[in-house]
Amino acid sequence: MAVAATVCGLGLVAGCGGGGEIDTSALDLPFATYEATASGGTTGSLEGPLSLEAGCVLVRLDGVSVVPVLRSGTTWDETTSTISVGTTQIAVRGADITFRGARFTTRPANILVPPSCPRVAEYFVVTGS
Repeated sequence: MAVAATVCGLGLVAGCGGGGEIDTSALDLPFATYEATASGGTTGSLEGPLSLEAGCVLVRLDGVSVVPVLRSGTTWDETTSTISVGTTQIAVRGADITFRGARFTTRPANILVPPSCPRVAEYFVVTGS
């Protein structure tokens, strides 16, 4: 079953208005999410094999866990372990990916990271592929 990610906030994400509550349904996904407010930020790249470890989608680079932070609206099919971004489907286990965006050594503000993801990871906010 595919699950859509919906998040809101400030900074990387747009304000929700109203009561400013965050839709935490994205925390049920095995990847971090953000609400895109503008294009850009595609100067960096993340390349490597995706894996699903302890319920979190990761890329391991030289022993470092990097958590891809995907735009809200990205869906997850638990049966096939597939991420869908628009019409593009990515099989998580072992798929070599190339994402454009920005890498952070600390957790950026206002992204939703599932509790299954490691707390000592780096993060890569994906703005393109």
